Amino acid sequence: GGVAGFPSGGDPYKYVQIFSGMENYSTATNEHVITHEIGHSVGLRHTDWYSRQSCGQSGESAGSDGAVHIPGTPTGFDSNSIMLACFSSSESGNFGYYDEVALEYLY
Repeated sequence: GGVAGFPSGGDPYKYVQIFSGMENYSTATNEHVITHEIGHSVGLRHTDWYSRQSCGQSGESAGSDGAVHIPGTPTGFDSNSIMLACFSSSESGNFGYYDEVALEYLY
């Protein structure tokens, strides 16, 4: 659905790109994708980076941007996270409880 970079030098990443084709999805699903990409730009990784369970894949590396556990958030799969690697067409576009915990911890 989209792509964004991670923060650098204490500043959020400057750009969020939403791919063509998203016009075929509901407003709530578009809200989800936009919010997810903004989440990356302020420093949030995929919450299922280690397994990409939401995509049915086998994971992604921690990479140079790291994958640091945020205190108070689960270390296992959280099906309510807006930061899951893949999305469905029935997304609500809302932050999950632990997404809010992560944002409050970081900011």
